[in-house]
Amino acid sequence: MSHHIIEYDNVCHAYPDGTEALRGVTFTITHGESVGIVGANGSGKTTILLHSNGHLLADSGEVSIGHTPITAKNRREIRKRVGIVFQDPDDQLFMPRVLDDVAFGPLNLGLGGAEAQTRAMNALSRVGAAHLANRHPHNLSGGQKRAVAIASVIAMEPDILIMDEPASNLDPKARRRLIELLNGFEHTKIIASHDLDLILDVCDRCIIIGDGVVRADGPAIDILTSRELLEANNLELPLSMQREAGRRAKGDATMDDMSKLAHRISHWLEHNEEHAGTYSEWAGKAREMGKPELAGVLDEIAAETRKISGLFGKALTLAKVAGHDNSHGH
Repeated sequence: MSHHIIEYDNVCHAYPDGTEALRGVTFTITHGESVGIVGANGSGKTTILLHSNGHLLADSGEVSIGHTPITAKNRREIRKRVGIVFQDPDDQLFMPRVLDDVAFGPLNLGLGGAEAQTRAMNALSRVGAAHLANRHPHNLSGGQKRAVAIASVIAMEPDILIMDEPASNLDPKARRRLIELLNGFEHTKIIASHDLDLILDVCDRCIIIGDGVVRADGPAIDILTSRELLEANNLELPLSMQREAGRRAKGDATMDDMSKLAHRISHWLEHNEEHAGTYSEWAGKAREMGKPELAGVLDEIAAETRKISGLFGKALTLAKVAGHDNSHGH
């Protein structure tokens, strides 16, 4: 699906005050990839995202979606395929009701009023904000605004989802719901965040940006567990990794392979249990809709999924024991 591919080819951009924000950024993100973009403040993360659907245009170089270069003439069409959740949700909320804000994008896609509102309510439900549908956006808390802004983008069902600091102002429950939402999004997604644990949970690949250039690009588990690489770019290990790092000898910059495996298994186990819960939830809904046979099959899927959780748990225990043995030289 080439329309899900995003390419940056030697992209440069300077702001009117002369600040060089991007200095030859090059990378390609293919269909279905989940990519985290991290870097210190002022590194160029947001500027990269704003080039992804034509909010900013490159001074030189080229940004392409599905091998189509973004230009001033086609960026309106590009925005139907690339949805951005901005860092400040107030930049996206301007209607008198939350429901109107979330339905605005689908209406602009040409959907009828009833269909647009249905899609908007579905999006609000996915982010846990359906109860806010008739509220005025500017009377919401920061976290509620963030959830509504995310709903306004996913309601458009974009091919590529771009998020700038999506977990900002979210409470722990809302953050977990966001992670579930992102892991359930099947198409290409790019997330810029200082929340490196979020990146580790959601993204398979990570790009470090520093001073407007790509400093590193590779598997998220490798990049985000390298203390030396992160510190060289004014970043720290994810909080979930700092305790692990503290148990290691001073000066050891990375986790060993067994520790990485244990972290991956823990990640798989957590999401497997979430999936089991989702299957059970939809089994109940199917039963309410008078589809007992379908509900029964979904219940079976949930039961089998929970059995796999038991295997993941066993694997996690074995990996932790092996990691302990390695750290003690056995």
